Amino acid sequence: MDVEKVPEYRLTGTTDGSIYIRSCPMERMIPVYLIVSGILGMIHNVSGIVQRIKQRSRETETEHGDTERKPNPVVSAFNSLLICFIFVWFIAGNVWIYSAYNDIVTDARQSTSFRYCDQTLYYYAFWTATAAYVLVGFSCCFIIFGGLCVTCFVRNRAN
Repeated sequence: MDVEKVPEYRLTGTTDGSIYIRSCPMERMIPVYLIVSGILGMIHNVSGIVQRIKQRSRETETEHGDTERKPNPVVSAFNSLLICFIFVWFIAGNVWIYSAYNDIVTDARQSTSFRYCDQTLYYYAFWTATAAYVLVGFSCCFIIFGGLCVTCFVRNRAN
């Protein structure tokens, strides 16, 4: 499961970014990153739902009795561009989040400092980005492990 696809993350990220929009002078783009990524994710989720609904209405039956879904090329192109932009935005957000890591001050008593960023905002952004990398790592390990298991199973079965 990708953290970026969880609807609650999108809503919470957009809300936190909006609430704390002026609470991170250290890196002003962190709340903007959360707002934009939340909105883009919600657009992507809604677009996927609409596309599935429309595909069901356009299903055609093949000569073997199977159903064939023909995707709308315009919607597919839009989703592809949206995914590319979300990926680039994610990389930019990582630069903003991780570049501030060593210099950031999250103590509310120092909120007038240039290095200040609200603790809730910064750690939310930091841990959601980190969680995305952890999930990718687990997914890669799972795929490699699954591939090894299949390979061993096929070799054992061949003998």
